[in-house]
Amino acid sequence: MITEWFAGQNLALAMGIFVNSWPVGIACALLVLPMIAGQFGLEAAQAAIVLLIAIGLVALMAFFRPVARSATVPITAPSRLCGPALGCVLVAAGIWAFYNAALAMIFGFGPVMLVERGWTASAASSATSVVLWLVAVSVPLGGLIANWLGRRNLVLITGLTAFAVLMLLVPQSGHMVPMFMALGLVSGLAAGPIMSLPGDVLSSGNRTHGMGMFFTVYYIMIFIAPALAGLLAEAAGTAATAFVLGSGMLVACLPLLWIFQLWARGAARTGIAV
Repeated sequence: MITEWFAGQNLALAMGIFVNSWPVGIACALLVLPMIAGQFGLEAAQAAIVLLIAIGLVALMAFFRPVARSATVPITAPSRLCGPALGCVLVAAGIWAFYNAALAMIFGFGPVMLVERGWTASAASSATSVVLWLVAVSVPLGGLIANWLGRRNLVLITGLTAFAVLMLLVPQSGHMVPMFMALGLVSGLAAGPIMSLPGDVLSSGNRTHGMGMFFTVYYIMIFIAPALAGLLAEAAGTAATAFVLGSGMLVACLPLLWIFQLWARGAARTGIAV
């Protein structure tokens, strides 16, 4: 729905704001749900989650409006997603999946790594949550910078590279809080630009199908990656291995972006992308 609303204009910024719901939601949950569970029990915390989902669904049904289209802009008929456009969607989904898997390494294995160094569990969780709160700032900031400069790929590549380098440096550092703050400030920059990639090759006729495939690939990867990281961490005897894996995933995004651009040009030449 967001892609439909902002196709062709401010898409990176819109996607940055949309994606921001993920780190903000997790950060809020880390603060609020333990208090609810401690006061009223685990079932109450689960009920609170269900209630919030229900409120969100009702709000969507009440306030969503379809895209207003000019009479001069025809609505594209439903069309099959195939060829270069299909390849582009799958590659963009791979970039998004690797990016989020790397981000999950931080709050999935960061607290464990700190506990290995002698931190208490509560202090380790608090230090790791700093990343999420700063990601809430850097995600829309990345989309804003991309729209302002008109150089989406530059912001995307810079954000991914800086994120990958810091993922390697964090396990080697003795100053964890400043390093986690730096991670939060750079790790969100690429989110909006990545989410805007499918909009380059999808039309109104296949956008719903395309974004469904995009998120399917993402959810598969976000399910597999933490399990793989856990196996590697156990084999190596340290949770720091998960950060190295995350850095490798971010580096893998760069050739995938090159492939996306190559195939997107092919989709444009064949007239698949409208």
